[in-house]
Amino acid sequence: MKETLLYDLIDELECIIQDSIPVFPNYAIVNTKKINKIIKGIPLALTNEISDMHKLKRKKENILIEAREEANRIIREAKNKKDLY
Repeated sequence: MKETLLYDLIDELECIIQDSIPVFPNYAIVNTKKINKIIKGIPLALTNEISDMHKLKRKKENILIEAREEANRIIREAKNKKDLY
């Protein structure tokens, strides 16, 4: 099953509002079943997106750690070569 993104849910809400039947200025008739379904999906979508952000942050941190270690290794090798000459 495809994971629903928060952006997709907001887009669906916008479509429902655009397809609504105007009654008075700033008031319209909307399909409340569709809106309630979308609203119930928001907490899970938020949880999933926050989880994805944490995973991405950890991945970024690991890449930075690896880059620092590689940079330190290169510096050590350069210093060792310099000491040899």
